[in-house]
Amino acid sequence: MNYQKLKDSDKIVLIGLGSIDKSYEQLPSGLYKLEAVGMGIPAFSPLKSAERMVEFTSGVMQDFTKEADTFFVKETQEIYKEMGITHKVGYILYGKHGTGKTCLAVNMMKMLKEKFNAICLDCTRHKLNFGISTAKEIRKHQDNFIALFVDECDYDIKNDEQTYLAFLDGTESLQNVMFIGCTNNLSKIPERIRNRKSRIKKCYEIKGLPTSLYFQFVKAKIPSLNEELAHEFSFKAAEKELTLDQFKAIQKYAQNFI
Repeated sequence: MNYQKLKDSDKIVLIGLGSIDKSYEQLPSGLYKLEAVGMGIPAFSPLKSAERMVEFTSGVMQDFTKEADTFFVKETQEIYKEMGITHKVGYILYGKHGTGKTCLAVNMMKMLKEKFNAICLDCTRHKLNFGISTAKEIRKHQDNFIALFVDECDYDIKNDEQTYLAFLDGTESLQNVMFIGCTNNLSKIPERIRNRKSRIKKCYEIKGLPTSLYFQFVKAKIPSLNEELAHEFSFKAAEKELTLDQFKAIQKYAQNFI
């Protein structure tokens, strides 16, 4: 069964629902928003951000990149295979609303795609079972690494904890798969999920946005602001740990520095 891109659409489906633009023997690596069309048929739309994407290069992103460089190498895969352990891993990003968790998660998936040819699926607002079944279908056609992302995952875990347990460390675990979840409140994630390394290897606390991110935003929002003032404003914004929502009102805050 081929993957098929629909005409006049950026959507790729497993079964054509209309005029076909092109077909693929395998789903191209990339970042996709997972959707359901027809009778629960998976569709893959390029994952787009409402905000201008800002690159994270330090802090959690730097640590995650080192982790990925170790996890995805063939030597690690062979060790897992020899030990009879499923080659999979999970991460959770947590912190107050507006600290850039989702933006960071997208950066993480972008890195996985670029460095490891990964297929990254945003399964938010879908039952995890749909993401699992889609990953299994992809695995029938190709062996790319797969990342499943769920934003505000505490809601889904609360309503479907057994499915998460089976996926993260049980009968539904898949080879060469990574789970990335975001939550505003880590305490809402059951301890038997977040405190077991075989299920969630690390929980990263995201306290605030890096100064470089504030700088990129302020230059995009107020291009007339000179470099010195932009750096000063960015430093003060990071010092006060402004959220993204607060920072969107940047013109108002910037008046204090212009």
